[in-house]
Amino acid sequence: MRKTLLSLLGAVALAVTSTVVLAPAASAEYSKLCPYTSAQPIVKRGDTGAVVKQVQCELNYSLSGPNLDVDGKFGPATEVQLKWFQGCAGLDQDGIVGDYTWILLNRYSVAPGNVC
Repeated sequence: MRKTLLSLLGAVALAVTSTVVLAPAASAEYSKLCPYTSAQPIVKRGDTGAVVKQVQCELNYSLSGPNLDVDGKFGPATEVQLKWFQGCAGLDQDGIVGDYTWILLNRYSVAPGNVC
């Protein structure tokens, strides 16, 4: 009886732990090519400041084609380039820099072969 109970508890614990899915935290590694900030909050159209400059700079390293002005203003041009990057990287093209977008921006901006 005791072995059966322990086996059952082990199976339940395994089932519970195998079904938990965690969203990734933003990568602690950021592109040191872009020295504006290491902060990686959610960024969207209308935002301004150093974090937008970081996004713009990393997009410039991640995309082939014309560079964005790194002006710290998340306007229509930044949104278009971000959506292009998100599509190229296999992400939803929502125009919002969230955890997954940060992770891939960080990766693409420092890896010479990863350019959209």
